[in-house]
Amino acid sequence: MSFVAVQKAYTEATFREAENLTHPHELIQVTLQTLRQSLDLLSQDVIDAEYFAKSKAKALTAIYILQTSLDIDKGGEIARNLFQVYEYCRLQVVNSKRKDLPQGLALCIKLLDELIDAWKRIK
Repeated sequence: MSFVAVQKAYTEATFREAENLTHPHELIQVTLQTLRQSLDLLSQDVIDAEYFAKSKAKALTAIYILQTSLDIDKGGEIARNLFQVYEYCRLQVVNSKRKDLPQGLALCIKLLDELIDAWKRIK
């Protein structure tokens, strides 16, 4: 399968999955997974410029969704800490370039893996 075909299949699968969400918990889970996948793609050397830009935009959109879904008043310290994690990842994505990726991107991926695992156990 060509790289372009893989790109198209990934995009279509992501949109189909999002259309079927009925619960806010599921939306956050898919958003976390989408962010994780986008960061993984950004960290690859073989990604072309157009797909890099699309992955960067997708990551920033996911981070925006996650940050705006937080209720700082009700969530207290946990919500503030999550916001800081998302903001750190946002800065790493904004500063990423195709051939010069910040090392912090690897830390974001690690943190997201932990968040995804914890989020799965909540429901």
